[in-house]
Amino acid sequence: MITPDQRIVEIMQRAHPTILALLPSEAEKIFEVAKQLNIPFPTKGLRVLLLAGELVSPKRKQYFEKLWGVPVYTFFGSTETGGMFVSGDDGCYHLNHPNVQVEVVDDAGRPLGKGVRGHGVFSTTREGMPLLRYYNHDLLEIRDAAPDSDDPAPVLIHYGRDTDTIDINGKSLTFYDLQEFIYSLDHIPLLWKVKQAGDHITFILQYTNDVPVTERDIQEEIRRVLDIKADVKLEDIIPLNKLVGKPVYSKYVHIEKTAAEEKV
Repeated sequence: MITPDQRIVEIMQRAHPTILALLPSEAEKIFEVAKQLNIPFPTKGLRVLLLAGELVSPKRKQYFEKLWGVPVYTFFGSTETGGMFVSGDDGCYHLNHPNVQVEVVDDAGRPLGKGVRGHGVFSTTREGMPLLRYYNHDLLEIRDAAPDSDDPAPVLIHYGRDTDTIDINGKSLTFYDLQEFIYSLDHIPLLWKVKQAGDHITFILQYTNDVPVTERDIQEEIRRVLDIKADVKLEDIIPLNKLVGKPVYSKYVHIEKTAAEEKV
């Protein structure tokens, strides 16, 4: 967004929107700005939050619903494909679009069965820009819908782009895996990113000063849950004073990779 987050909060208070469509990272920032201004959420009239442009894992979705106090729905798609699926009341992407076919394939392009993670391939009849077996580096899995689901169509699980996967010591951590870890912490950071330089992993987490957390606490949790060794730095990614001042482009990179000798 090019409008300062403080200005957005002020507009929300005055206009009472019923639906907001945001980047997930923007939603995190706007909530924190409102908190700094002692403005409670949800604002008057707000019924739904729509999030698109970034992966939102189940734990991250729960986190947003707790922060904002309203149901959250997410969109799946890309610049090339346009929006293809919207999450249902169960939080899942059901493969019910009549003009979209989704395949999951292995590294050689061979189709995989349900319940197996692989690369996504999309065919669409989108007007003006149809696509035939388009490969966009998404990691996907197709599963059967839950027996009690209102929509019997198969469910799409999105794990993020393959370029955002952290590979270390024989383990692969997708963007989905990292989100599920971060948003399961006892103290969830305001902002975060993970940097990889060869086999060296660093979690950078930004908390407000009132949160009682230490780098050692997070390190131990990483070792216990993810079974990897990583450094942890508690530092500002975007200083709080900038959140209520000049606009800051919010879609910062959560995963950064550099050459092994360029340790962070």
